[in-house]
Amino acid sequence: MSLVPLDEIHACASKRSMVDMGEYVLYASPDGLVAVGGTDARLVTEPLILPAQFRARFDPASIHAYRFEDRYLAFYNNGSERGSFSFSVEEGFRFYEVYADAAYLDEVSGELYLCRAGVVSRWGAGAESSYTWRSKVWPSPLGVIFTAAKIDADSYPLTFDFYADGQLLHSCSVADGRAFRLPCARRYRHVQFELRSNAPVSNIQLASSMSEIR
Repeated sequence: MSLVPLDEIHACASKRSMVDMGEYVLYASPDGLVAVGGTDARLVTEPLILPAQFRARFDPASIHAYRFEDRYLAFYNNGSERGSFSFSVEEGFRFYEVYADAAYLDEVSGELYLCRAGVVSRWGAGAESSYTWRSKVWPSPLGVIFTAAKIDADSYPLTFDFYADGQLLHSCSVADGRAFRLPCARRYRHVQFELRSNAPVSNIQLASSMSEIR
C-alpha cells in the first residue's frame, strides 16, 4: 500500500460528512459534495449547485451524513435554517424538513434512527408528510397546446398546478387516475407543472387531446 495525493483540491469541511458509499467515499467540501474513488476525486454537485449557493444553503461545516437506501443522507444547520437532504449521483438532490442532532444506521435491519432534542425516533415512522414538487421548465413544441393530463398516484386527491411561460394557467384537485382537461387559453413557449400531495406519483402525462392519453 502507498499514499497517493489527489489532484483535486477540495478540503473536507466536516469529518462527520464523510460517508462510505461502496465504490467511493462522499464528503462535504466548501464547494459541494466530493466523490473520491481510488485516485480520482470529483465535485459531483458541480452541475447542480454553485459553490457559493452550497455554502450559503447548507453550511458544509455543519453537515453530518449517513448512507441510507443507497443515497447520501445529510443533516445541516446554516444558522437560520435546519433541515436535511439526500443525494445520489444519478438522481441529484431531494430535500426534507427533518433535522436530527445525530443518527444511527442499523445495518442488520436497514433502519435509520434519529436523535432529535434527546428523543430517538425511526426515519419514516409515523404519518406520511405532505410535499410540493415542481418539474423543470419544458419547451412546448411549436403550435402544440396541451389540453389533457393524467396522473398515476398511489392515492388521491392531489393538487396539480399547470404553469405556462412562468404564469399559473390552471390549478385543480385531481380525484382519481382518470384523464382530465386543461384549459386551452392561449399558445405558450414553455410549460411547467407542480404537484402537492402526500402520496407517491409514478406517472404524469400531458397531451394535446384526450385520445392521446394512455
